[in-house]
Amino acid sequence: MLSMSPAMSAGQAGRYFSKEDYYLRSTELGENSKWCGEGAQALGLDGPVREEEFRALCHGDGPSGKRIVNYNKTHDKAADAAVETHRAGNDCTFSAPKSVSIAYAAGFDSAKDAHDAAVGSIAGYLEKHHSFYRSPSGLQHGKLVAAKFDHTTSRHTRTSTRSCTRISSS
Repeated sequence: MLSMSPAMSAGQAGRYFSKEDYYLRSTELGENSKWCGEGAQALGLDGPVREEEFRALCHGDGPSGKRIVNYNKTHDKAADAAVETHRAGNDCTFSAPKSVSIAYAAGFDSAKDAHDAAVGSIAGYLEKHHSFYRSPSGLQHGKLVAAKFDHTTSRHTRTSTRSCTRISSS
């Protein structure tokens, strides 16, 4: 099952990461996270997700620190000033059926392999059909930049195989 959260601003995403440490909580980065999408590859993001790179993308910066997203300018009435805003992206959670979670917990690694294949297939579909951005010349097809974090338990420590994927607005 795929569920998507509402978009967060860059500040909200950074605070969520710091407060809950949700994405990296109790994970071994080498095993449980990875960069996905052609956009991630184009930025040189490959292999496990590192916190610095993740935070930079939430703020619209590439791994080198260079701004890769133009912020929207809005007027803050309280401050009577122009402020920059940036939607950091969306969270997509790919949850395996309970039977798959139990099979994986019981030692059937092929259950997790099937889940990973399904997530990869859906991410590819999203990249091909739903990855767009606005430019001065109109709507353009983009490339997906996503950080995937695998979890095997829920926040309540119940068996739950799922992949939390942060798709950046980059």
